[in-house]
Amino acid sequence: MSLSAPPHPGHARRDPWVLAATMLLFPAFQGLAQTAVPLLMAELRVAESVIGLIQAIPGVAALLAGAPMALLANTRFRRAGLIGSFALGLAASVAFLWARDPLTLIVPQLLVGLAAAAFYAQVMPSAFRLASGERQERLQGRLTMTQGLGFFAGPLIAGYLSGIEYAYAFAAGAVLAAGGLLASLGLSPSRAIEGAGGLRA
Repeated sequence: MSLSAPPHPGHARRDPWVLAATMLLFPAFQGLAQTAVPLLMAELRVAESVIGLIQAIPGVAALLAGAPMALLANTRFRRAGLIGSFALGLAASVAFLWARDPLTLIVPQLLVGLAAAAFYAQVMPSAFRLASGERQERLQGRLTMTQGLGFFAGPLIAGYLSGIEYAYAFAAGAVLAAGGLLASLGLSPSRAIEGAGGLRA
Protein backbone atom coordinates (compact mmCIF):
# COMPACT_ATOMS: atom_id res chain seq x y z
CA MET A 1 0.00 0.00 0.00
CA SER A 2 1.42 3.41 -0.94
CA LEU A 3 1.57 6.32 1.48
CA SER A 4 -1.22 8.04 -0.42
CA ALA A 5 -3.49 4.99 -0.65
CA PRO A 6 -6.90 5.71 0.88
CA PRO A 7 -8.23 3.48 3.65
CA HIS A 8 -10.77 0.81 2.80
CA PRO A 9 -14.27 2.41 2.71
CA GLY A 10 -15.47 0.05 5.42
CA HIS A 11 -12.56 1.03 7.64
CA ALA A 12 -13.20 4.72 6.96
CA ARG A 13 -16.72 4.32 8.35
CA ARG A 14 -15.79 2.00 11.20
CA ASP A 15 -12.59 3.54 12.57
CA PRO A 16 -14.16 6.77 13.92
CA TRP A 17 -16.65 4.71 15.93
CA VAL A 18 -13.92 2.40 17.19
CA LEU A 19 -11.86 5.42 18.23
CA ALA A 20 -14.90 6.83 20.04
CA ALA A 21 -15.24 3.53 21.91
CA THR A 22 -11.65 3.83 23.11
CA MET A 23 -12.37 7.40 24.19
CA LEU A 24 -15.23 6.09 26.32
CA LEU A 25 -13.39 3.15 27.84
CA PHE A 26 -10.04 4.70 28.74
CA PRO A 27 -11.44 7.69 30.68
CA ALA A 28 -13.82 5.26 32.42
CA PHE A 29 -10.86 3.09 33.44
CA GLN A 30 -8.85 6.14 34.46
CA GLY A 31 -11.68 7.67 36.48
CA LEU A 32 -12.34 4.36 38.19
CA ALA A 33 -8.71 4.02 39.28
CA GLN A 34 -8.52 7.64 40.44
CA THR A 35 -11.57 7.04 42.64
CA ALA A 36 -11.02 3.51 43.94
CA VAL A 37 -7.37 3.96 44.96
CA PRO A 38 -7.87 6.80 47.50
CA LEU A 39 -11.00 5.08 48.82
CA LEU A 40 -8.96 1.94 49.41
CA MET A 41 -6.19 3.89 51.15
CA ALA A 42 -8.70 5.68 53.36
CA GLU A 43 -10.16 2.28 54.30
CA LEU A 44 -6.64 1.14 55.21
CA ARG A 45 -6.26 4.28 57.38
CA VAL A 46 -3.29 5.53 55.38
CA ALA A 47 -2.11 9.02 56.32
CA GLU A 48 -3.52 11.84 54.18
CA SER A 49 -0.03 12.92 53.08
CA VAL A 50 0.72 9.40 51.84
CA ILE A 51 -2.61 9.26 50.00
CA GLY A 52 -1.70 12.49 48.23
CA LEU A 53 1.74 11.16 47.36
CA ILE A 54 0.39 7.90 45.93
CA GLN A 55 -2.27 9.80 44.00
CA ALA A 56 0.41 12.02 42.45
CA ILE A 57 2.29 9.07 40.95
CA PRO A 58 0.17 8.71 37.77
CA GLY A 59 0.52 12.42 37.05
CA VAL A 60 4.30 12.35 37.44
CA ALA A 61 4.57 9.23 35.28
CA ALA A 62 2.38 10.79 32.57
CA LEU A 63 4.45 13.98 32.67
CA LEU A 64 7.74 12.14 32.26
CA ALA A 65 6.40 9.86 29.53
CA GLY A 66 4.52 12.59 27.68
CA ALA A 67 7.33 13.68 25.35
CA PRO A 68 8.37 10.15 24.27
CA MET A 69 4.73 9.24 23.66
CA ALA A 70 4.23 12.41 21.62
CA LEU A 71 7.22 11.44 19.48
CA LEU A 72 5.64 8.02 19.03
CA ALA A 73 2.51 9.74 17.73
CA ASN A 74 4.57 11.13 14.83
CA THR A 75 5.49 7.63 13.64
CA ARG A 76 3.59 4.70 12.23
CA PHE A 77 2.88 3.32 15.69
CA ARG A 78 -0.31 5.13 16.70
CA ARG A 79 -2.46 2.02 16.56
CA ALA A 80 0.18 0.08 18.48
CA GLY A 81 0.36 2.92 21.01
CA LEU A 82 -3.39 2.75 21.61
CA ILE A 83 -3.23 -1.02 22.00
CA GLY A 84 -0.30 -0.64 24.39
CA SER A 85 -2.11 1.94 26.51
CA PHE A 86 -4.94 -0.47 27.24
CA ALA A 87 -2.50 -3.33 27.82
CA LEU A 88 -0.82 -1.16 30.47
CA GLY A 89 -4.22 -0.37 31.94
CA LEU A 90 -5.08 -4.06 32.10
CA ALA A 91 -1.76 -4.81 33.81
CA ALA A 92 -2.41 -2.01 36.30
CA SER A 93 -5.87 -3.39 37.10
CA VAL A 94 -4.45 -6.85 37.79
CA ALA A 95 -1.74 -5.32 40.00
CA PHE A 96 -4.37 -3.34 41.91
CA LEU A 97 -6.10 -6.61 42.77
CA TRP A 98 -2.98 -7.65 44.69
CA ALA A 99 -2.36 -4.29 46.38
CA ARG A 100 -2.64 -4.36 50.17
CA ASP A 101 -0.70 -1.26 51.26
CA PRO A 102 0.74 1.98 49.81
CA LEU A 103 3.95 0.29 48.66
CA THR A 104 2.07 -2.23 46.56
CA LEU A 105 0.08 0.60 44.96
CA ILE A 106 3.17 2.29 43.51
CA VAL A 107 3.65 0.01 40.49
CA PRO A 108 0.01 -0.02 39.34
CA GLN A 109 -0.16 3.75 39.77
CA LEU A 110 2.93 4.11 37.59
CA LEU A 111 1.27 1.91 34.98
CA VAL A 112 -1.87 4.07 35.04
CA GLY A 113 0.24 7.16 34.37
CA LEU A 114 2.15 5.52 31.53
CA ALA A 115 -1.12 4.26 30.05
CA ALA A 116 -2.61 7.75 30.15
CA ALA A 117 0.44 9.26 28.45
CA ALA A 118 0.32 6.60 25.73
CA PHE A 119 -3.42 6.89 25.16
CA TYR A 120 -3.87 10.65 24.94
CA ALA A 121 -0.73 11.11 22.84
CA GLN A 122 -2.10 8.74 20.19
CA VAL A 123 -5.86 9.23 20.19
CA MET A 124 -6.11 12.87 19.10
CA PRO A 125 -3.54 12.67 16.25
CA SER A 126 -5.37 9.54 15.10
CA ALA A 127 -8.68 11.43 15.12
CA PHE A 128 -7.29 14.20 12.94
CA ARG A 129 -6.18 11.61 10.38
CA LEU A 130 -9.60 9.98 10.17
CA ALA A 131 -11.70 12.95 9.08
CA SER A 132 -11.57 16.51 7.79
CA GLY A 133 -13.89 19.48 7.51
CA GLU A 134 -17.38 18.92 8.86
CA ARG A 135 -16.67 15.24 9.43
CA GLN A 136 -13.81 16.22 11.72
CA GLU A 137 -16.11 18.53 13.67
CA ARG A 138 -18.62 15.72 14.14
CA LEU A 139 -15.88 13.32 15.15
CA GLN A 140 -14.48 15.75 17.72
CA GLY A 141 -17.97 16.21 19.14
CA ARG A 142 -18.41 12.45 19.37
CA LEU A 143 -15.03 12.00 21.08
CA THR A 144 -15.70 14.81 23.55
CA MET A 145 -19.09 13.33 24.42
CA THR A 146 -17.76 9.81 24.93
CA GLN A 147 -14.82 11.10 26.97
CA GLY A 148 -17.21 12.94 29.27
CA LEU A 149 -19.37 9.85 29.64
CA GLY A 150 -16.30 7.81 30.51
CA PHE A 151 -15.11 10.25 33.17
CA PHE A 152 -18.64 10.21 34.62
CA ALA A 153 -19.10 6.44 34.56
CA GLY A 154 -15.69 5.44 35.94
CA PRO A 155 -15.97 7.14 39.35
CA LEU A 156 -19.62 6.09 39.60
CA ILE A 157 -18.71 2.43 39.06
CA ALA A 158 -15.77 2.71 41.47
CA GLY A 159 -17.85 4.30 44.20
CA TYR A 160 -20.58 1.69 43.96
CA LEU A 161 -18.37 -1.40 43.72
CA SER A 162 -15.88 -0.20 46.34
CA GLY A 163 -18.75 -0.10 48.80
CA ILE A 164 -19.19 -3.84 48.22
CA GLU A 165 -15.61 -5.01 47.72
CA TYR A 166 -12.57 -3.17 46.38
CA ALA A 167 -11.59 -6.18 44.31
CA TYR A 168 -14.84 -5.78 42.38
CA ALA A 169 -13.94 -2.20 41.49
CA PHE A 170 -10.48 -3.14 40.23
CA ALA A 171 -11.92 -6.13 38.37
CA ALA A 172 -14.30 -3.72 36.65
CA GLY A 173 -11.27 -1.65 35.69
CA ALA A 174 -9.74 -4.74 34.13
CA VAL A 175 -12.93 -5.29 32.13
CA LEU A 176 -12.86 -1.69 30.88
CA ALA A 177 -9.19 -1.96 29.91
CA ALA A 178 -9.77 -5.30 28.19
CA GLY A 179 -12.69 -3.79 26.27
CA GLY A 180 -10.49 -0.91 25.16
CA LEU A 181 -7.78 -3.34 24.12
CA LEU A 182 -10.23 -5.24 21.93
CA ALA A 183 -11.56 -1.99 20.47
CA SER A 184 -8.03 -0.82 19.64
CA LEU A 185 -7.33 -4.10 17.91
CA GLY A 186 -10.39 -3.35 15.79
CA LEU A 187 -8.78 -0.25 14.30
CA SER A 188 -7.68 -0.62 10.72
CA PRO A 189 -4.06 -1.80 10.47
CA SER A 190 -3.71 0.40 7.39
CA ARG A 191 -1.97 3.76 7.34
CA ALA A 192 -5.30 5.55 7.85
CA ILE A 193 -4.47 6.83 11.35
CA GLU A 194 -0.69 6.79 11.20
CA GLY A 195 1.76 9.66 10.96
CA ALA A 196 4.08 10.43 8.09
CA GLY A 197 7.33 9.14 9.54
CA GLY A 198 8.78 5.97 10.97
CA LEU A 199 7.60 2.49 10.23
CA ARG A 200 4.18 1.04 9.76
CA ALA A 201 2.57 -0.35 12.94
